[in-house]
Amino acid sequence: MALSRHKALILCTVFIYVMAVLGKASLVDTEQPVYFQHQRRALANPPIPASSQRLQNASSVNAAENLVTAAIVKQGAYNKHRVANPRRNAYKSKTSSSAAHLIELDAQGPAAPNLTDELRAAAALLAERDAAEQLANGTLHKSYAQFAKLPRPFLNIYNDDENKKSRSLLEDRATSNSSYWVAQLSENGRPSMGYDTSYPVYRDVTNPMFGGGAKGDGVTDDTAAINAAIAYGGNCGENCLSSSVKGTLIYFPPGTYLISTPINAYYYSQLVGDANDIPIIKTSASFIGLGAIQSDVYIPNDNGNEWYVEQSNFYRQVRNFVIDISDTTTANAAGLHWQVGQATSVTNVAISASQASGDGNTQMGMYTENGSGGFMSDVTIVGGAYGIYGGNQQYTVRNFQIIEQTTACICLIWDWGWTWSGLYLSTAPIGISLINPQGSAGGGAITGSTYVMDSQFFDLTVGLDAAFNKTILESSIITLDNIDLNAVQTVVTYANGDVLEGIPTTGIDFVVIGNVENDGSNFGQFEASVPDRPSGLVNSVIYDRPLYYTKSRPQYETLSSSSIISVKDHGAVGDGVTDDTAAINSALALATTENLIYFPAGSYIVTSTIIVPAHTRMTGSVWSQLVASGSYFADAASPKVMLQVGNSGDVGTVEISDMLFTSIGPLPGLILVEWNVQAASQGSVGIWDAHFRIGGAYGTKLQVAQCPASSPIQAGCIAAAMMLHITPEANGYFENVWAWVADHDIDDAQNTQITVAVARGILIESSGPNWLYGTASEHSILYQYNFANTSNTFAGMIQTESPYYQFTEATESPGPFNSSVGMYSGDPIFPDSTCNGTALLCNFAWAVLMQGTTNLTIAGAGLYSWYDNYIETCVDTQNCQQRLVYDDGNNGGLHLWNLVTIGSVEMISDYSGDAILAKPNTQAS
Repeated sequence: MALSRHKALILCTVFIYVMAVLGKASLVDTEQPVYFQHQRRALANPPIPASSQRLQNASSVNAAENLVTAAIVKQGAYNKHRVANPRRNAYKSKTSSSAAHLIELDAQGPAAPNLTDELRAAAALLAERDAAEQLANGTLHKSYAQFAKLPRPFLNIYNDDENKKSRSLLEDRATSNSSYWVAQLSENGRPSMGYDTSYPVYRDVTNPMFGGGAKGDGVTDDTAAINAAIAYGGNCGENCLSSSVKGTLIYFPPGTYLISTPINAYYYSQLVGDANDIPIIKTSASFIGLGAIQSDVYIPNDNGNEWYVEQSNFYRQVRNFVIDISDTTTANAAGLHWQVGQATSVTNVAISASQASGDGNTQMGMYTENGSGGFMSDVTIVGGAYGIYGGNQQYTVRNFQIIEQTTACICLIWDWGWTWSGLYLSTAPIGISLINPQGSAGGGAITGSTYVMDSQFFDLTVGLDAAFNKTILESSIITLDNIDLNAVQTVVTYANGDVLEGIPTTGIDFVVIGNVENDGSNFGQFEASVPDRPSGLVNSVIYDRPLYYTKSRPQYETLSSSSIISVKDHGAVGDGVTDDTAAINSALALATTENLIYFPAGSYIVTSTIIVPAHTRMTGSVWSQLVASGSYFADAASPKVMLQVGNSGDVGTVEISDMLFTSIGPLPGLILVEWNVQAASQGSVGIWDAHFRIGGAYGTKLQVAQCPASSPIQAGCIAAAMMLHITPEANGYFENVWAWVADHDIDDAQNTQITVAVARGILIESSGPNWLYGTASEHSILYQYNFANTSNTFAGMIQTESPYYQFTEATESPGPFNSSVGMYSGDPIFPDSTCNGTALLCNFAWAVLMQGTTNLTIAGAGLYSWYDNYIETCVDTQNCQQRLVYDDGNNGGLHLWNLVTIGSVEMISDYSGDAILAKPNTQAS
């Protein structure tokens, strides 16, 4: 669904099929060796393989080969079934027939091999044998020339010929042997909220205290050591759905890490490689598994159940790695098996898969099977049958380069809404496929909404290959916005061989393919006349139009430890008990744009407003927590801010990353963050991978014991007035930011649902420019997003959920915040006479309010209402609430593209009571 005002243009969801076309020439000349620094050191001083009596024993090796060969065949059959039958999310309730069908498919499939100690040891033995042979014949260290010669070279990699260097600025820095500060300063972190102080947050995988220590020498199998480091101390793995206190930073120093079974990335974990000399994770030929790194683990013989719940598999990072699976022989293996929810990211990662031709190449760079993401950026994938294969509820992907696949760069087998920005797809038969090649497998899943923007398609036989019929068109949509085409033979084809006529082969300005409602339904291609993007929102690069500005999460690779100011050096404790307000202010007083204010892992109690100067760069570790506490924030009639970023009128540079903003107890007058600063230059102020959480965690006093799922709302669970306020004179860049009022208790063994009340989610009053990439806001009682008198703002895939506890008179909006309605610009009024439903359906939290906006573009929105008073069956009948999106009629230059709603009677509602209904636009599945 898409809305363009004032022309009343409504576009509904599209679905696209793919044909496999074989054969492509190599994109790059790989004659010149290209190595990372640690590879060069290893080449100069080769490691000595560990002697093994078992390697000298032919019978031991033969026994291992027999065991592993059988396991690889069994794992391949399981992988094939898993890929053909993804455990996708369902539009229907968990008790519906479609959900039951997915469980049935799992039960019918082949079982994965049981990874016994004996099998793991056998796989490791063969991995070390093969690595020793590669070391002897000079093939152990692979040249990654492809990564260096792409349009956006992968960082910190350079040619072996010192006279022919062609390096980016960051690549030059890599030659300085400078160490990454994270390895030097992370050890003094502590668990959240004063949890067990003996629990190590920071784990260097080479440290012998963690299972013996990985070697990173490329010839020693490091699987057991890496997984031991992750699991150490009773970390949240099997039989632990989630935890707010067992966060870990798993650090990989430079090196090549050989693995023979998957690395299990636990809940609330960050897997971080050295940003200056990026480590390589290399799967062996004897690798047994689906993904080299997996974010969840299927439980053997348990009908497809996993360690975690994919929609609530929160708080994950994987950054700064090369993942090389090219040697692996197991069918349908992937670099990443990524099943995650919000507050997750994959950044600065390169995946090298097999470049073998033909049907025998079944590898995938990433298998994104399911979940409710999520954000990924700055990823390069070379080789495989597919670069990305799978689906997710919603996702934002930015700055991906995917090249040299044998089938398709991207194959989305299901989704509700994805926004892709800055793709470079090249040297493959198909750029993007939007259908499950397994046909009706996977519960008949089809792709919903796909928005591709500011991207390049180069040297492809087909850009998009789609099945095209009326049924699909009524349920899906694809939007192509500012696409550069070069050597693309056919832009869009269909499974029956037809070609979509009229699309230029050199570039696309703006095209929608699908169901268009514009004075009646139409099907097929629709070219929209969209205005120029506001100058403040774009950069200097032009395809058909200038590209939207983007900025990657800063990692401060070149800073030395002497340029980093730890708040602990100024007296902060971070134990969830000590008042750290004064210590934090003391550290911030020293902030400049040349240094970095660092919060080691922990929970820092804040009892009054902290003001961040307009010349501050600050970061945390494992989402270091700023925790509002005390009576200062308790007065609903006089709200107070915990973190005030600048003062009104300030202009400067502010960067915030890897932080979590939260609270303790009932604080109805709390505003977590107020953003006042304006950028001194484009993109100089922003937030990256920092999140908001109210309740549902250890130490918050807003858990299941205090705030059970009940009506009415308990007085002790009225928790905050607002999460994020971007004020009229401010602007900013916001990427991978999740504002969550907890719907369940993360630290409860069953993740039991809770009732916590917060008035407002994110209020944006800014005149811009503003960028929101991969943001989400959930469960506030008045609204999730309020664009009030907002100008010059771009939002790429926003996501919301309504509170689960509404649909009773005691919990209807505005609930306990009735006396404060009108205190902030654009506060909605309840009840509202323009609503067409019952009072209980109408007095519900808004997902998005658009009031008096100018030049607001929303490129993808997934807005969901799942429950009525914790009962899910309303999803099946699409009447959990009446309305989600409000247009007050005073908006100019408003574009809402690829809107996906669930559980609401109306998709878009305006000031007059007119509405676009959801039911006619429901996906067929």
